[in-house]
Amino acid sequence: MLMNGSEYFDVISAVKDEIRNAQYRVVVSANRELLTLYWNIGTIINAHKVWGNKFIENLAADI
Repeated sequence: MLMNGSEYFDVISAVKDEIRNAQYRVVVSANRELLTLYWNIGTIINAHKVWGNKFIENLAADI
């Protein structure tokens, strides 16, 4: 079966669209996870703020 040039380019375009859509979903998912991580870290830090000013410095150095 011979490939129709136009049909082939449509297939290429569809595959590229699928790749771009998947990449977009990955980026959105990664951003969502990072926001959740930062929120949770902030919550932990806020809960221990009574430990004083050096707490964040020590935490940053230790992690």
